[in-house]
Amino acid sequence: MIDVQDVCKSYGKLAAVDQVSFSLSSQRVTGLLGPNGAGKTTLMRLLTGYLYPDAGAVLIDGIDIAAHPAQARAKIGYVPENAPLYPELTPYELLEFVSAARGQSSSRKQSSPRRLRRHRNREQLESVIEKVGISEVKHRTIGALSRGYKQRVAVGAALIASPQVLILDEPTSALDPNQTHEMRELIRELGHDATVLVSSHVLSEIEAVCSDAVILHRGRVVGRGDIATLRRELSSGIGERIRVAFDSGYNDDILVALSSTPGVAELDPEPGTGALVVRLQPNAEGPQVLFDFAAKQGLKLTRLEPMEGGLEEVFRVLTAEDVLP
Repeated sequence: MIDVQDVCKSYGKLAAVDQVSFSLSSQRVTGLLGPNGAGKTTLMRLLTGYLYPDAGAVLIDGIDIAAHPAQARAKIGYVPENAPLYPELTPYELLEFVSAARGQSSSRKQSSPRRLRRHRNREQLESVIEKVGISEVKHRTIGALSRGYKQRVAVGAALIASPQVLILDEPTSALDPNQTHEMRELIRELGHDATVLVSSHVLSEIEAVCSDAVILHRGRVVGRGDIATLRRELSSGIGERIRVAFDSGYNDDILVALSSTPGVAELDPEPGTGALVVRLQPNAEGPQVLFDFAAKQGLKLTRLEPMEGGLEEVFRVLTAEDVLP
């Protein structure tokens, strides 16, 4: 549904996006990740047609967005961070306005009677209102709504035209925990019907709602694909993590000795548990390093628990300064 082919975009001598290529299929929720300055904002503007690439192509359902912008944009719903809304309107009025604005270009081609078109428009509005969960506030002014409801209204506006592609920029920014949970559920539901791309700097948010990820670093794609697969493939570069505890607990002497043990990359004490999280160096011989350490120190292992690496670790490895030439 989204096909990015060797896309480049520069600002003067700065290559904000440098030969980026990836494809996103339908009915998947993909996270767009990258440190500050990685090119995420520029890439989203390219995907939505706000900017055109200097080279390469962005295809939306096979349509080149630079060659046929109106046709491609008709398939896209975009919710920017802090999406602008008209505070004096109600959600229903805003969605009516968006529906009318998006329908102007095709109104002359419609052969249905006007009354039938209005009936269908009302059905579409009510369907979107129910989907994004704003039925109980649809006749209140937007300016009086909570941040969470405003985000839902913005998503509703993006859904009015039943887009095949939905792009969300920081959709849970500034939401409280309850609102964040509700927005996550909504994003997962939307992923059943559309290609959804979520940009966020909060890795836990991406891991909570996305099945796939595209990771940018210095304008280039350094990782893409299924998140679980990325974790497995990069395990050798990340190094295994093991939660370990000894019968005597740990003290400064044990910490110093363990941190200088060959094969140990770093360790992180867990306050209040008596355990340590040990990260081994890539290709170290797993638990054997800790068995040997305990035997040498005269300690007894009371806990040895391998830990699966998370998206944060994948991100750290792929955006390290020496990843790119």
